[in-house]
Amino acid sequence: LEIDARFPSQTPTAVYWSTGVNLLVELAACFMQLPRSVVRAPMPEKPRKVIFEHVLIANGRRLPIGEHVISKMGPVKVVHNFMDAEEAWLSGKPNSTHFAATLIRRLD
Repeated sequence: LEIDARFPSQTPTAVYWSTGVNLLVELAACFMQLPRSVVRAPMPEKPRKVIFEHVLIANGRRLPIGEHVISKMGPVKVVHNFMDAEEAWLSGKPNSTHFAATLIRRLD
């Protein structure tokens, strides 16, 4: 398990999807001196498991690939409910036969 919490990074996103805690809001609250009741969202009864899957779609085939391919294909667009994922980060042209995606799925 990698805990580095860089911004931007997968770690704060995984924490958010698993627990509902937004680490960016938490960080801002430290400097803005906001009361915890304003910042903290209610936690789920138990953390949910989250899967990040980095894929390349090439000629209609779904290939597993490292996360760095996203940055090489152009601007990233966030899309909800894409390819059976609650959230996807898409790079390239999703309507074409060649694009990259990071798929985020919760396992409830």
